[in-house]
Amino acid sequence: MQLNPPRGSLPVHPSPIARDAEELSRALEDLARVYQLQDPRQTCSYGINLTECYALEAVSRDGPLTINEIAARLSVDKATASRAVQSLAQKGYARSRVHPEDSRALQVRATAAGERLYERIHAAGRALHRRILEEFAPDVRQAATLLLRRIVDAEVRCVTSGSCEPC
Repeated sequence: MQLNPPRGSLPVHPSPIARDAEELSRALEDLARVYQLQDPRQTCSYGINLTECYALEAVSRDGPLTINEIAARLSVDKATASRAVQSLAQKGYARSRVHPEDSRALQVRATAAGERLYERIHAAGRALHRRILEEFAPDVRQAATLLLRRIVDAEVRCVTSGSCEPC
């Protein structure tokens, strides 16, 4: 007689999709750790932390942005985004002003120094990724990019909709 496994645990013989999901989860977790710990956007390389780097990227690429828009793009709370922007402003990489259409909001943009720093960081990341991708055929590179983009989009939808199952 076989007992039912406890709710939330994997069956003794997981299905192919369950095994694939487990392997994908592990690969993404490993990638996130490597990226966070060894990404060239680290403080030691450019004098800003990772959150500041992502905020600088957002305002450089899409600015000017409000603090709420930066928080949404970074998937962080407003206080975290505000601290990142404040730090960038103190370092001369960003500037904020009262939003022209909403005096309660700040509008943030990169300074010329911030734009130059973003370009340096962006170029370093792309050079690293080019070296990594040289090992793969074009169709594999394109499929990997498409898959990662779809995973990110699905994760963002899950987080922003609040429809994710709790851990």
